[in-house]
Amino acid sequence: MRLSKTIRLIWTFYRSFIFASVLITICFIALFWEYGYNIFMGIFWFKILTLGMIFYFINRYKSVTLLKI
Repeated sequence: MRLSKTIRLIWTFYRSFIFASVLITICFIALFWEYGYNIFMGIFWFKILTLGMIFYFINRYKSVTLLKI
């Protein structure tokens, strides 16, 4: 597979939720920087939960959008 095609496929996949994912990651890095390893487990599980919610809502939005077409 050519590199440009691979990059295009990755961009197509991440395009719909990259902003939310990066924003959550930046917030959690700031929290980790402030509190250190004491908060790591909470951050880890909350990040897993929020990314799962983002995935659910994006898939739901896309399925509703496709039904309107």
